[in-house]
Amino acid sequence: MPMILCRLDHWLILNNLQDLVTTTDIIPAIKTDHVAISIAFSISEKHIKDPGHWKINCSPLDDGDYIRVVTAKIPIWLIEGQNELTDNRSIWDWTRYNTRAHAIQHSKQKAMERKKKEMNLPKEFPKPKQLFHSNPNANDANAVNSA
Repeated sequence: MPMILCRLDHWLILNNLQDLVTTTDIIPAIKTDHVAISIAFSISEKHIKDPGHWKINCSPLDDGDYIRVVTAKIPIWLIEGQNELTDNRSIWDWTRYNTRAHAIQHSKQKAMERKKKEMNLPKEFPKPKQLFHSNPNANDANAVNSA
């Protein structure tokens, strides 16, 4: 017969996994003062999230203004990180966070500008089209095609 000691057995899970637990059970174990603990999870498609990796949007890299701004800001973000943080990994995470935040802000701004331009196209397009139909020539045809 095994020696019985006072000890608690625990199974710890993260709070965000708690809703996925379907069953738990304590199962007696043979020749030990411990018990076996079983836990079952139910994971469906709605629970599966994206991998959470940062993926850079490469389109801002074609924008010279964006490149100049980020090139100027990275040293500032590094200095801020070095002043506030102690280890290099945290400084890198801080710099990456700021780069990502700036890229998102830049992309949103460009999307708003593009949407505004698209909204104005119907207002601008009839003018060259009317000019072309009233007096067809190569210059007016180019204006219609570029609108």
